[in-house]
Amino acid sequence: MNLLPGVVVGTAPLQVRLDGSTTAVPARRLASYSPAAGDRVAAVVFGSEVLVLGRVI
Repeated sequence: MNLLPGVVVGTAPLQVRLDGSTTAVPARRLASYSPAAGDRVAAVVFGSEVLVLGRVI
């Protein structure tokens, strides 16, 4: 399990470009986070799953 920063590039479905990558990946989110394109986020990656924990301010 790794905690990585990234940027939301799409919201329906949720797509995140993790720092160091040039491509976006599908992601899930916590119910308490409402994504918006351009948000800087913290994400947990385990295997091929990406879970956005929330916006980084």
